[in-house]
Amino acid sequence: MKIKLTEKYKPFSHEAGTSLLIPRSSWKATVFPAKIQLESLLSIGGKQSLSVTPHIEGPLTRFTVMQDLERHWIRVFGEGPQGYFSYRLVASSHEIILFLERGPEEGISFTFEEETKILKRKEELIIPTTLSAFPKMRGEKMHFGCSKKQDWSLVRRRQSVEEILPIWFELGKHVPSHPILETGTSRLLAFCQKQIEAKENDKIGTSFIDLFKAGFEGILSPRLSDVDYLGYQEKEDVIPKEASPLVLLGEGARLIRSLLVQNRKKGMAILPCLPKELHAGRFTQVQLNDTLSADLEWSKKLIRCLVLHPKEDQEITFTFQSSINSFRLRMGRRGRGRVLKVGEAINLKADTLYILDRFQK
Repeated sequence: MKIKLTEKYKPFSHEAGTSLLIPRSSWKATVFPAKIQLESLLSIGGKQSLSVTPHIEGPLTRFTVMQDLERHWIRVFGEGPQGYFSYRLVASSHEIILFLERGPEEGISFTFEEETKILKRKEELIIPTTLSAFPKMRGEKMHFGCSKKQDWSLVRRRQSVEEILPIWFELGKHVPSHPILETGTSRLLAFCQKQIEAKENDKIGTSFIDLFKAGFEGILSPRLSDVDYLGYQEKEDVIPKEASPLVLLGEGARLIRSLLVQNRKKGMAILPCLPKELHAGRFTQVQLNDTLSADLEWSKKLIRCLVLHPKEDQEITFTFQSSINSFRLRMGRRGRGRVLKVGEAINLKADTLYILDRFQK
């Protein structure tokens, strides 16, 4: 039995001036048809900002900014008097690459630091930076059954937990660890953490939406100040200069993961704090430890199947939702299996497929 995910995460916006992160980097891009403003959300060595000017003639009949989380780049495309154009921004080692995919035959001019360069199809502009891209993390991916169009203006209006959390996790899982602050919008993140620890399944979804509304602008571009004055920030809040809003994205992603999987003393907890809004879903390529990965699926708010892929011989114990008392363990897809009680240790052999199903109350 295979548990797969084919959903692609590519949120987009048609609004000029949309802010979004270049995936796997600290760089926030605010994109207009004829201007790109780049700002680092890390405060190392002081605030860094860069500006690039695409010489694109307007007015445009179409304009889209897309954050491609599958290929880890931003894609900008549209159409105007000069015809169709598309280019992408990708973070690399100590540089940002602007790559022109399509444009008019004569090319498009881009100005950076008072120097203008004409790019033709498949040519690129290198923007040097002092910051390196974040390392690529494991391929864990989650989906909660929502397949609506990822137009971010509509996503913000719907405020749906099952729609927002998977994209948040996909973008934030690459962000390095950062201590959670008790100031600004990060206070809402700390509140989410406390609710998860208290297993407040009925409230945690709403708390994540509150954090989403106050702590992000554009397409999941984090901020520590409640600049929309929604009433979430206290008057005496002092945000340290060295604080980075990336904590909301990275630590938020780790909290989202902890809703589905937690490593505890009594064993590996599966769906330990499932929000009431997440009736069904899948979480694939989950790294339970260095030598064990898993895929899991649930429906009607209860675990249905857990597939294990051990690389070494090992013993492991699982805990599930409190209503689950037993399950069937099969070795391979055709094995008949045996029934085990929750809490019993399972001995796994290297490079062997194990399937846990038929969960009983």
